[in-house]
Amino acid sequence: MEAKVKKREWVKTAAIIFLAVLLVLTFFSNTIMNASLPEVAAQQVSSGAINAKIRGSGTIAANETYDVTISQTRKIASVKVKVGQQVNAGDVLFTLEAAESDELKQAQDALEALERAYEKALLSASTADAQEGREVQKAREAYNEALAIYHQYSTMDAANLARAQAEADAQLKELQRQQTRLQKDLADAQSDRDYTDAQAKVTELEAKATELETKYQEAQKAVDDYVSPPVMDEGYIKAQIEQKEIELAAAEAQQKNDIGTYGSYYDFLLYTISYGDREIARIYANDVDFLTTTMLDRGNCPLENARAYAESLAQAFFVIAGDEEKVEALENELKELRQMLPSEGTADASLEELKRLARNAYNEWQRAIRELDSTKSSIKRHEDMIERLEDQVDAIGEDVEDQQAEVEKLTSAASAADTVKATKQALEDLIFNQSLGDTASLDLKDQKEDIEKQKLEIEELTKNADGQEVTAKVSGIISEINVTAGNTAGAESPLCTINVADRGYTIKIPVTQEQSRRVSVGDNAELVNYWGGNVTATLESIANDPENPGKGKLLIFRLSGEVDPGTNLTLSIGQKSANYDALVPNSAIRTDNNGTFVLALVAKSTPLSTRYTATRVDVQELAKDDTYTAVSGIGAGEFVITTSTKPIEAGTQVRLVDEP
Repeated sequence: MEAKVKKREWVKTAAIIFLAVLLVLTFFSNTIMNASLPEVAAQQVSSGAINAKIRGSGTIAANETYDVTISQTRKIASVKVKVGQQVNAGDVLFTLEAAESDELKQAQDALEALERAYEKALLSASTADAQEGREVQKAREAYNEALAIYHQYSTMDAANLARAQAEADAQLKELQRQQTRLQKDLADAQSDRDYTDAQAKVTELEAKATELETKYQEAQKAVDDYVSPPVMDEGYIKAQIEQKEIELAAAEAQQKNDIGTYGSYYDFLLYTISYGDREIARIYANDVDFLTTTMLDRGNCPLENARAYAESLAQAFFVIAGDEEKVEALENELKELRQMLPSEGTADASLEELKRLARNAYNEWQRAIRELDSTKSSIKRHEDMIERLEDQVDAIGEDVEDQQAEVEKLTSAASAADTVKATKQALEDLIFNQSLGDTASLDLKDQKEDIEKQKLEIEELTKNADGQEVTAKVSGIISEINVTAGNTAGAESPLCTINVADRGYTIKIPVTQEQSRRVSVGDNAELVNYWGGNVTATLESIANDPENPGKGKLLIFRLSGEVDPGTNLTLSIGQKSANYDALVPNSAIRTDNNGTFVLALVAKSTPLSTRYTATRVDVQELAKDDTYTAVSGIGAGEFVITTSTKPIEAGTQVRLVDEP
């Protein structure tokens, strides 16, 4: 009986031990599992009012543009503007090469062809009457002789001779002006005072350089002959170094500890708020109210703990900045102490003084050499310039002689052209007055009329030819440039496009039909994250969206102020405040291919702990502002997940922030 009682006691004890071990293992397994779960923050769904905003983006466009063109095909010499540049009426946009346009050249070639054909027809005209034929023959011979003399001087058409002669005279005068200027430049260079002074200075500098070289050699010999004394005792300096090393190690350890404590706050203030600028971060840290306002404006933290968070950021900055300054100061002190240690074999102060004197003597010698070389180089450059000017004077003299000969040749050609014109007129009068062959006479008259028409066309092209500068006819901003220097631009082809500033700018924002019903023409919109200047946007009209027919609308805003065409802007236009049953933070809203949803936090109690699971709840957005979104599909009082340390999805088990 006693044995059975003992056996039952043993079984009971074993069961208690087993259950205790099982309970301990279960507790630790839960703790280990919880430590590996994603950590989430959650916020309770509430009811309240919201002032919703309609947001949209679009590109600024000008209401009116102006295409800059030229009337004839020309080659672009240079482009004087760039895209985005503000120009005023009369500003130079492009310069053109001085050559004639393609249209004018083609018209001149056509005139020459017509005149050659006319000359051949005129010379080949005949008559049946012998006496009349003899008079025509004599006139034809005089005309041929005049043409032969003219062609000895020039092969160009007589109609272009006067223009060529004027151009040759102008070119001769320009060459003569250049010749006079170059001759003066050469005379000035040869008598330049600096040049003559430099030539005299070379001898003086050479003597000075020789004297300083001797002085340096004597100083260097004193260094070479010097016997170094024993090295000074350095124990005290080493002791100071050891003490500074201990202080530096302690400061670095404190810095490492503070980084572990405050590093995330410090990095957030420096890089997220201040964009990596330490001075801006210091300004924020010194003004917590300003820092709080900035974070709220940017949406960097929730409203309810903004002030406390800003104070934490400021504290972190001053702690870590102080650590950095202390470490830097100790490093500089340690560096100075180490520099005080004499190196092995370093000479004493006496030798150092001799070396200093030798270095100074060497530097003075080298400065004298550099001054001498610089003076010689200056003389050489001046002599090279004189030589170049002499070559240019010789070359321009040859050009003047050649151009003078060309002018004389064209003058003789002009005289011969007058003779050609007179003999040609005499031949025409005989042929037309004697009616030598009715058909031939009529053909000649038609050809002469064609020549006169072609001359009128050339005259018109010359009168309407573009100058060498293309200027703006309107004020505005260059939005597009279609040509580059060195390329040919066709007649009436746009060289560039100007957005006419006086006509204003607009921006089109696509929205849904439901959103378009919440706004009215005349409403003002806010510019989101735009720092370009004082710009206002006013709703001017609401139109159908051609890219989303039947479903979408376009909100067309009129812009005023300093705007840049082509810039993408985001606008926000508000609607009246309204109450909603369910408001969730914007950070809780999620979307995927199946629509919009939130992850609700579902709790389940167990004997040892409470387990939390993320559960998908599909919702529909009703309105939205910068902080909250009004939704349907979830009730007030439930908790939704706003942030998580790891990616999560529906069904994921999680743990709350600060929960073990």
